[in-house]
Amino acid sequence: MKFPSAPLKKIADLLSIDGSPVNLNPALEVLVSDIHFTNAFALLYRTSTERMAATASAGISVSEFRKLDQSAGNGVFADTLHTGIPIAIRLADHPEIPIEDSARGDSSLVMVPITSGRKKIGLLCALPADGDFNGAADILELVAAMIGQSLRVEMAVMSEREKLREENLHLKQELKEKYDFSHIVG
Repeated sequence: MKFPSAPLKKIADLLSIDGSPVNLNPALEVLVSDIHFTNAFALLYRTSTERMAATASAGISVSEFRKLDQSAGNGVFADTLHTGIPIAIRLADHPEIPIEDSARGDSSLVMVPITSGRKKIGLLCALPADGDFNGAADILELVAAMIGQSLRVEMAVMSEREKLREENLHLKQELKEKYDFSHIVG
């Protein structure tokens, strides 16, 4: 599988920060429609629940997505996140993965870690349509890096907004105290 530059540019554009939260679904749709994966999904670690959750998908039914979300923090997903090493697994060997595929016995799921800085924050997983697992892993690693960068920028922007909000509240309070007319007698 060679690196298709136009779809990768499209994914990069979809993941660029414009002030709104990062939406991974359109990027995964490009993976499925333009780069020829059967399906793709992203699992991200949520610090609030201390587990991985399915956050985006393409080519997967709603019921599969719900089952995937329930099994996201277990088994091979947790192991892959922990090791941080891209792998390809045969779906036939992992019945706990709720992906319905017509050729499930022959299909392999490629999983690569999504990192933000040095921290592993999730997994990008996909079924390559052509069976080229090495090429699929290379493309998924590139897309996972783009996702990680977008999420890192989004977290930095959110952090800065929170600091500005707190500073704004502090300054308003100072102005209120400085120009309080309740102490004037007359």
